Amino acid sequence: MLDEKTLRASLISTEMEYAKHLASDLIRLRERKILLNAAAKRSISSDSLTEEEEKLYRTLMDSTEGYDKALKDAVEGRSPILEAETSQKPKRILIRFLREIPAIAGIDMNVYGPFKPEDIASIPAENAEMLVKQGVAVRVEI
Repeated sequence: MLDEKTLRASLISTEMEYAKHLASDLIRLRERKILLNAAAKRSISSDSLTEEEEKLYRTLMDSTEGYDKALKDAVEGRSPILEAETSQKPKRILIRFLREIPAIAGIDMNVYGPFKPEDIASIPAENAEMLVKQGVAVRVEI
């Protein structure tokens, strides 16, 4: 509760902005490392990840494994699309939020969120497409 015109308040405000930028950069760096490790199929110890990062990593690894299986099936002459259609899990899409939104109920009846700007989540395709269409989020291409 400082007077905003004082030097101390100005310094604290500037320091807070620097801290926010550093935290954002750190989170982006960790996200990139997770994406690169998942793409290279390298394992990451769950002890070194937050709960959210572990969910992201598992989702990416599941997607990578699913793609590898579909590729193998295609090479061996089996229809990967047919097997994907028989799957019980709804299709999920990785999105990055552009603004803050409260928790939402997914088409699969699970609760997702709340989300802040720059958060990344894998949510059911129907929900993801709606959020992208509303301009709340953008697809993350891997």
